[in-house]
Amino acid sequence: MLLVESRTPDAFEELYRRHAGAVASFVARICSDRQVADEVTQTAFLTLWNNARRFNPEAGRLRAWLLTIARNAAIDRARHKRVDVVPFEAAAGKASMQSGPEEQVENFERDRTVREALASLSDDQRTVIELAFFGGLTQTEIARVVNEPLGTVKSRVRLGMQKLRRILGPLQGNLV
Repeated sequence: MLLVESRTPDAFEELYRRHAGAVASFVARICSDRQVADEVTQTAFLTLWNNARRFNPEAGRLRAWLLTIARNAAIDRARHKRVDVVPFEAAAGKASMQSGPEEQVENFERDRTVREALASLSDDQRTVIELAFFGGLTQTEIARVVNEPLGTVKSRVRLGMQKLRRILGPLQGNLV
């Protein structure tokens, strides 16, 4: 990070190589559109580049800090949602490569149901669950990221998962 802070491109490329996959995977779970997820991932790394001096290794690991940046960028992007107009010719070519309408509807409904279930959680519960499952962080790392005691993080994960089981339990066979 010291090399990134001093604007060394090779250091930034190495950080990107090590962490881009995890960040992109995390963001893809938040953003339903792949192009938007890619843009948010790029925004997160640009923020890292521009704010490298703000990273404090004593406060937690770099990946946890980067995932927090990515989550905030995804939330910002969702707030400023825009509609992209695609020419008819481009849309026709794209449509033939995608899955059939029934499968698309099923996938959309499943994704919507899961997003709604996650949205029903408190912000605190949703944050720790997203960091754990989509960000791949341990509960100890999450505690550092959200600046809360480990016991509080564990409680939030447990209560959030219980609520998700109640909501999604009847649909479990349809969610796979």
